[in-house]
Formats: sequence, structure tokens, C-alpha cells
Amino acid sequence: MPDPLGWGALAALVVAVAGASLLRGGMRLLVTAAGATAFLLLAVLLGTQAIDDRASTAQTKGAVAPALDAARTALEDGSRAAMFLEAAARALAENRVDDARRAYGEADALFQRAGDLRGRARVALGRGAMEASLGQPDGARTAYAAARDLYRRAGDSAGETIAWVAMGDLERTTQRHGAARTAYREARDAYERAAGYVASDHVLLGLEQEARAPNGVDLARARLAAARALYEQIEDLSGVGLTSLILGQLEEAFGNTQQALVAYEDAATRYRAADDPPGLTEALVRGGLVEATHGYADSARAALTEAIVVAAGHGDRPGLAIALLVIGRLERIVGNYDASRDSLLNAVALAAELGDPLLGAEATLGVADADRLAGRGADAKGAYERAVQAFARGKPADAGPAIFGLATMQGALGEAEAAAAAFGAAATLFNATGDDRGEAMALIGRGHARLALAKYADALEDFRAAFDPLIRLDSALGDALAQSGVSLAKQSMGDTQGAAEARQYAADALAAARDPVLEANRMLGLGTFGAFQFRSVGEVRAEAFAREFPRANAEALALVQSVRDFLAAAPR
Repeated sequence: MPDPLGWGALAALVVAVAGASLLRGGMRLLVTAAGATAFLLLAVLLGTQAIDDRASTAQTKGAVAPALDAARTALEDGSRAAMFLEAAARALAENRVDDARRAYGEADALFQRAGDLRGRARVALGRGAMEASLGQPDGARTAYAAARDLYRRAGDSAGETIAWVAMGDLERTTQRHGAARTAYREARDAYERAAGYVASDHVLLGLEQEARAPNGVDLARARLAAARALYEQIEDLSGVGLTSLILGQLEEAFGNTQQALVAYEDAATRYRAADDPPGLTEALVRGGLVEATHGYADSARAALTEAIVVAAGHGDRPGLAIALLVIGRLERIVGNYDASRDSLLNAVALAAELGDPLLGAEATLGVADADRLAGRGADAKGAYERAVQAFARGKPADAGPAIFGLATMQGALGEAEAAAAAFGAAATLFNATGDDRGEAMALIGRGHARLALAKYADALEDFRAAFDPLIRLDSALGDALAQSGVSLAKQSMGDTQGAAEARQYAADALAAARDPVLEANRMLGLGTFGAFQFRSVGEVRAEAFAREFPRANAEALALVQSVRDFLAAAPR
């Protein structure tokens, strides 16, 4: 039977992603406006030398000579202009204002002759800073506006961001708070269009990169506090909301759930007061997602429902699509599979209208999960195949969960050969992207598929290979799952003693799991959601949760029960 997905193409995709991921590291290539200009100048210089060598060899000049002369002139003018900029800075430091003005004038003329818009913008920024330091705000505004316009003409959004930030700082200093709010808002919008990294204490640009540096969290929190004080000073409620929104993301990234929820709630409050629907939608969705993945189903549903109403009421279709995606995931977790499917199908339709393939892929994957959990096997398989194809078009590195889901469905439908191949592809992708949980589960899945194919030695190899990512993951339940597989494989190979030893290891690992349901949700990629975690806040809350959501944790409970059933059925 022909394979509708095309595993040859998928295998090529997996190899490409795995190969590209070998280049992962802590450093990123950040192409800024200045960096791009330097790169182009270097290319011109090297190209000029190569052309010059060939021209000398051929003893010809022809049409090459004018181009060479123009390139050399541009390089010389740019170099001289940079020297004048340095001279202007020195003159200002020594309080020689007239000399600084002359130096800026010379630099601007040279950059203009070289056709360097970014260079002229740098001159304008310098002039603006000079006028501001001399107590001439009108002159500074004129210069900063010129810098902004030059960066726009050059198509340099990063430079435009810097100009807007400078204008915002000027307006704040001169107590023109309305103009400052406008400038900072324009800076944030320009940064969204910028391809490079721009740092600013005031509009929090590039903060996500800095937070990952040594001591970056403390630096980020300090910058957020400073930015919040600034926005409060100029009564920019959206700006205050932004600081809380980013603080929530920072705390969430480092596992500080309660602090993240407090920050998101504050962001939502500020955005409501500012009548900022897009900001409010984002704050509600982010907070709702944290609540949904940490067991707070009631408050999550309330936040996400409000986000849907706000986004729909103000025509925010991207925000609406994301809110539908998240509430669909929530309904899946609490066992309302039909409601989950309905929300996710709406998200799929919106993603198609918006032309957002990645959002469509995520929503389609959710539809497939809902169909699988509701017992609609054929529908689920088709949806998983569509999700894999969508990820391949949008973001191939994120296709692992869709391929894993397809493999799970194929195994349930008795297609063991296809399931083994799909689990293998998923394991490769998870390994390439550093997802230890996904890699371990995919290897265990392939082990079971190979057991069904009577490939016992290969299955044993898979179960053993799962221990490598599991060591990094530190999951007792994961160890129990892998050891159960080892025991099954050894039993099938006739190694009764080895099977018994592995079975005991599995029992010990399961006993070591402090909250098996919580661990199962983590192993399934469902977050830290689980009714049993409510022991810490009182049994009444846990009982109320269990009554309202009787089907919650169904997947996690089934996973834990599979290990218990294996241990109970094993020969003594």
C-alpha cells in the first residue's frame, strides 16, 4: 500500500534537521546594521582586489576602472567620515562645541558623497545627543527625526529603533510624557521589524538574550524594575503592562510558576486600564497557559475565555487563533476531547486564513490528539499525517511530537513496521533538538514496535538506548518504563533471569516516583498538570477538582497503570 506521507521525504527532512542542529551552540550570528555594512564593505574591498589583479594581468581597463574608482572612493570617504565622528566625540568631551559641529558637518558630507544613509543617520544621532546635552531640545528633536528618517530610507529597522528610543528619552527628560509614550511605542514597533539585536533599558529590547547570560536573570530583573519606574513616571500603562508581561515570561522560563502568574495578572490589569486589547489578550493567554499546565483548570478557562472574547471583539485574529489553540489544549488535558477538537478546528481555520503554517501545524496536531483520545483512530491518523506535513512546511525541527503521535496511532492500528520507522524518525528529531523527554519516549515506543515485529534484539537495544536521555531527564517513571521494556525483550529472548532483574529494577523505579501521575504528565509532554499535586493546598481542593474533571489525567493514569499491570502480570 503506498505511503501517503512519503517516508523518504520525511527521512530527508530528519537528516537535514539533525545535521543543522550539529551547529547548535551558545553563540548566535546577529546581523546588525553596522555589521551588515562592514560585511558589504569587506566584500567590496576583496572584490576590488580580485578585479584589480585580473585587470592588471589582462592589461585592460575598460568599464572596470570607473567601478573600481567608485568603490575605492566610497571606502576612503567612509573611513574618513568615521574619523571625523571620533573627532567630534573627542571635541564634545573637551567642551569644544564649535569643533564638534564642524566635525559632524565634515562627516555628514563624506557619508553623503559615499551614498551611506546609515552613516548619515549616525551623524544625526550624534548631533541630537550633542544638542540635548547643550539644553537645546528643539535642535535635538530635529536631529533625531532626521536620523529616524535616514534609517527608514535605508530599510534599517534596528537603527530606526535606536532613533525612537533617543527621542523617547529626550521627551521624558523634558517632561513631555505623551510624546515619550508615543516614541517608546514606536520603538517597540520598530524593534518587532528589526532582524538584529538592539539593547535598550527603556523599551526592554533584547532582554530575552541577556537573561541567558551569566547573572543575566538579576540583570534582567533590574532592567525591568528600571523600565517599570520609567513607564510609571510617564503614565504609560501599556508600558507598565509590558514590563509585567516580560517579567512573567522570565519567571516562567526559570520555573517560578507563582511569580509568573502574579506578573501575568498584573499585566492583564494594566492592559485593561490602558484599553489595550492586543496586550490584554497576550497577557490572558500566557497566564492561562501557565495555569492550564499546572493544574489550575478553572482559572485557566476563565482567562482564556476572556481572551477569546477580547480578541474576537477587536478583530485580533492572530490573538484569537492562539487563544483557541491554548484552550483546546486545556480541554484535552481535563478530558473534554470533543470540546478540545472544536476549539482546535477553529484555530486551524484561522491559521489558514492568516497564512500561518506553524500555528496551523500546532492546531492540527491538537486535533489529532483529541481524535486519538476519543477513539477515532482513522481520523487521528489522517490528522497526524497532515500535522507532520504542515510542520515540514513551516518548522521541520518541531515535527517530532507530530511524528511521535503518528507512530503511536500506527502502533495502535497494528501497523508495527510503519510505527517503528516513525518512532525512529521522531527519536532522531528529538535528539537533534535536545528534547530528552521526547527522545526517551520515542526510543521506548520503537522498542515496543520492534517487539511486535519479533525483533527482540533490536527492541532491547532501543530500551537500553532510552536510559541515556533518561539519565539527563532524571525521571523515575521513565526509568520504570524503560526497565519494563528491557524485561519484556529479555523474556522474549529466553533470558528469564535477566528479565526478572529488569522487572525488579522497574518496580524499584516506580516506587521511587514521588508522584507518578505528575511524572507521567511530564513524560507525555503535558506539563506538570495533575490532580494529585493539590495535596499541598488541601484535600478539599483535590476532591473538588476530581469531581469537576473526572476524566482529567486519563493519559497519565493509563501510562502509570501500564507499568503496574506489567509488574502484576509478570511471572514470579
